[in-house]
Amino acid sequence: MDFDSRKLTVRGSGKASVPPDWIVINIDLVASEYNYADTIKAATRQLAQLRESLYSVGFKKEDIKTKRLNVDTVYSRYKDKSDNYQRVFQGYKANHDLYIAFDIDNDLLGRIIKAISESEAEPEFSIEYTVKNKDKVKYQLLKNAVADARKKAEVLTEAAGVRLGLVLRIDYDWTEVRFHHNYGINESMSMLKEDSMDIMPDDIDAADNVTIVWSLE
Repeated sequence: MDFDSRKLTVRGSGKASVPPDWIVINIDLVASEYNYADTIKAATRQLAQLRESLYSVGFKKEDIKTKRLNVDTVYSRYKDKSDNYQRVFQGYKANHDLYIAFDIDNDLLGRIIKAISESEAEPEFSIEYTVKNKDKVKYQLLKNAVADARKKAEVLTEAAGVRLGLVLRIDYDWTEVRFHHNYGINESMSMLKEDSMDIMPDDIDAADNVTIVWSLE
């Protein structure tokens, strides 16, 4: 907080605790072959195998979204007789990152995890509990932050014996607000082995800040 003879700068914090209503399963496929064409074929085969597994639990092709597809060359390093490092070409590696998303449903989640874990594509995956309508929560956070800043400003001006004037400036840095809990592959497999998907994820605590500058009367 910054107080001078003509203005008052206050930072307000907005907080909210909301129950997650949306599940995102992030899925990673990795295919490695010596030849580029064989790597692409392997990646294509993996994708088809994953899709078949997800079709079995009710998903459609358009529900399975790609976030990133990347093909890189792979090299190993060794020291030669002159103690110099040399690189040896090992082949290609394709990384395909996908996701599916759906309303929270523990029965469906259990069937999805089972289908993915038994898929011939052998994917790695993680579960993310989040909020479907993030904008609604973000706007509420901003309202709460502005209200908090105003309350602090009113307390300060009352204590100082001055009056709060017009808003001169509002500063907001537009940083991304975190809206999820993550569960990794080991936790997912553990839940599957226990044959229990009666999960009650914690509420998601989110916060945002805004800085407001007022004139003083």
